[in-house]
Amino acid sequence: LSFTLGHRLGGMRMGLFSSILICCQPQMLWSAQSAGFGPFPTAMVLISLWSVHKLWEEQISSLSLTQVLAGTSAAFCALSGGPMILALASCLILNRCAWDGLLWIHDHSPASRNKRRRVFLRGWKSLAMIGFYVIVLAGWWYAWMLTSFGNAFVSEWFQPWLGCSETVANIDWGPQVPTTQFFPGIMSGLVLLGFVQGIRELFGKPQAERENRRSECVWLLSWACTAGLFWGIAEYAVRDCPAALEIWRLFLIVPITMLAAWGVVEIADRRVSLKRLFAYAIFSVIISLLQSRNRWGDRAYLFQTATLVMSLIAISPIIVWKLLRWSKHQDRRERQILCLITLSLVGLTMIDGLSTVNLNAASTVELRALNRDLDNVGTVDRLVFASRSSISPELVFIVRSRWPEAAVNHVTDWNSAMSNIVQHRISTKHNTGELLICWDIAEASRFKDLQNPVIVVPAVGSRIFRDRELNVFLCETTVGE
Repeated sequence: LSFTLGHRLGGMRMGLFSSILICCQPQMLWSAQSAGFGPFPTAMVLISLWSVHKLWEEQISSLSLTQVLAGTSAAFCALSGGPMILALASCLILNRCAWDGLLWIHDHSPASRNKRRRVFLRGWKSLAMIGFYVIVLAGWWYAWMLTSFGNAFVSEWFQPWLGCSETVANIDWGPQVPTTQFFPGIMSGLVLLGFVQGIRELFGKPQAERENRRSECVWLLSWACTAGLFWGIAEYAVRDCPAALEIWRLFLIVPITMLAAWGVVEIADRRVSLKRLFAYAIFSVIISLLQSRNRWGDRAYLFQTATLVMSLIAISPIIVWKLLRWSKHQDRRERQILCLITLSLVGLTMIDGLSTVNLNAASTVELRALNRDLDNVGTVDRLVFASRSSISPELVFIVRSRWPEAAVNHVTDWNSAMSNIVQHRISTKHNTGELLICWDIAEASRFKDLQNPVIVVPAVGSRIFRDRELNVFLCETTVGE
């Protein structure tokens, strides 16, 4: 989707660079390896934006399949992303207003009045059609929730953007990408370059061969500004709920990555001087150093950084010397230096993004080991999770994925777990396969009731998960034994 939208906005090169850069974003890599609700609504947003851009750029009819795709994806975004539909609507409305305003500024003669009027009506008609699709496909669900829950639903619906409840905030969501590291700092220079070039293109003198690029600038800048505004509000309001914050980070990462790809394309087209590129490169290095200051105490990170720096110092003189010997003209030398700096920024962005996500974190290793150990457990009809605090969603996901049809109960201590199991066996009058998962429970002793004995035996070995003890027991015995 990133390649398709980038290709739509700036051609093959922009699509290629945007897809390469976005594949190395820490938040993207993190979201791809964890169970979250951010990727799907983000994908729906990308599909809707691509469809609307095609509608406006090619002046396609509002009754086309492209219009259906735009409206359907927006409706799915409303159903899955909650307040993210507000961000999508704001982006499209801002884009339409900027598009119409720019068209009037550069050509407001009476002769073109009818053309401007047709473009104006076609654009707003397409947005009205998208709103119609959202009402038809998603409005029934909103009406149902409002009639069933009223203000409670409205409060819950806005939580992923304006602040989560204390219950949601207290859930242990596990390690997350820090706020200052959810995108590589070394890419900041390319993002700033793309933003500045977009502003210059937008307010520069109109040129016939650059008219399409002007509409692309409007699209990218309005998208980036809207995403930045919504992300900034969410970063302040829901910082304690990483799962909600993930939505807005993904929504922001895509446009700023495309701005970086735009900057790379501008360098390739020789629209950026060597001095300006040096300034952007220095800016990227400074931001990267400030961003990684929290990791300076990590020996592995320091070793990796020192190795990379020494390798660059060792290789750079050889490369520069060979280039100077091969290049006889100043213009060719400048092109080679531009290429070398650009490739270095792109390469370091990829390395920085990949190194930020620790694939071998201790909690991940423990979850993998637990998943392997659960292979030895037989059929389970019921799962009982016991934890004094909100249990980790990753742990629940791993266990429930093994037995998706098993009934699930949550308790807060050992005695409650035993009582729950006893009462269930008395009510059902038969012995069922039950698995007891105790996380952060100190009373890891056996429990025995004289009338309804329940003997628990370890199903897997005890381990430490997220600095807390994790025990998994298999309940053995029959009712009335």
